[in-house]
Amino acid sequence: MTEVKRENFFMVENDIFSFGLKPRDIVVYCYLCRRMNRSTGVAFPSRRDIAKNCGIGKKETVDKAIKALIGCGLIEKYHQYSPTGDYSSNIYRIKKRTTLVS
Repeated sequence: MTEVKRENFFMVENDIFSFGLKPRDIVVYCYLCRRMNRSTGVAFPSRRDIAKNCGIGKKETVDKAIKALIGCGLIEKYHQYSPTGDYSSNIYRIKKRTTLVS
């Protein structure tokens, strides 16, 4: 697929709708794709950032969406720690590659 460079634009594969996901799951997946680093395929927004930008009021709802996306095999989640050993935001690796166009 030829990548077209445009500002404020990203694409998600059409089969996202074939997984039986809830709307909250799809919007969280889209947000992770939007935040994804094209070179590494990873994103690391905080749950608070995901909730705020997806219009989801509760962190528990973000957790349910992340769990559904992991269950479908669309993403992997890894814990991230600061240099002092404190817990930091999670790292999400997008397994089902999307094309991000910037």
